[in-house]
Amino acid sequence: MLENLLREMEKVEVFRKVAIEFKGETFPELEGWSIIDGMPYHVVDGVPHYYYIVEEVSERLFRHSPRTLDESALAVMAVTDMEEVDVIGAMEAMAIPICTSLSLKARKPMAVIGKRKYVDDVSGYTPPTQIEIVKTTGYSETRLYANDIPPGSNVLLVEPISSTGGTLRMVTERLEENGINVMDMVTVVGKPDYKYEEEVERSGKGVKTLLKVYLKSYEETGDGHGYCETEVEKTEWFRKAEPVVDAMYPRYQETAERLLEGLG
Repeated sequence: MLENLLREMEKVEVFRKVAIEFKGETFPELEGWSIIDGMPYHVVDGVPHYYYIVEEVSERLFRHSPRTLDESALAVMAVTDMEEVDVIGAMEAMAIPICTSLSLKARKPMAVIGKRKYVDDVSGYTPPTQIEIVKTTGYSETRLYANDIPPGSNVLLVEPISSTGGTLRMVTERLEENGINVMDMVTVVGKPDYKYEEEVERSGKGVKTLLKVYLKSYEETGDGHGYCETEVEKTEWFRKAEPVVDAMYPRYQETAERLLEGLG
């Protein structure tokens, strides 16, 4: 299960983004790969930068293979009570491909939680179901909007990668404040180095992680970016999902092939 993703994560490509949580604090005694408050950062001229990893499930830098999307969706289904789910909440942008696959398989509606605010520029009208969420991560602060999730709904939140946990926590808290029950959360890849699990737990909820990736060192390339050596852990949720996915994926592939033959 998720063999392509596992190969990518062994030595993962990274981009360095200024870590905004330090609010201008500098560390002139550090340079390059550094550990600050137990977390890995890349320090340049005293300024800490967050290691932003890029891989297939969470970034637009690469093509998304049908197999990885299907296996990710099937894994989410294997660790969630889908019969109790009313709405799948997809964090824009990169949860959308996985959640689309999940919605089609589970026959459950998907609500995109994204940056677009729906407002009439003349009257100022906004939809009564629109919920504003302030999203803070280790490298940016933005506003997200959730629409058309009725109060009383059971929502499954899916995130392709979790780092600081700020998105999941803030989305969960705002949905719960509006009478929506976040019944489960699943992330495909988690970065425990940046304490996402602890942050999510501040909402009173927990998050299920399939793969945990620990950054061990940084190697810069000649063209201005680099790679991190990692240690990848298959979690208990991965091991629970793996036999289900390995059994179900070939059936989906066979069905897709028959469909394509029928359309040809």
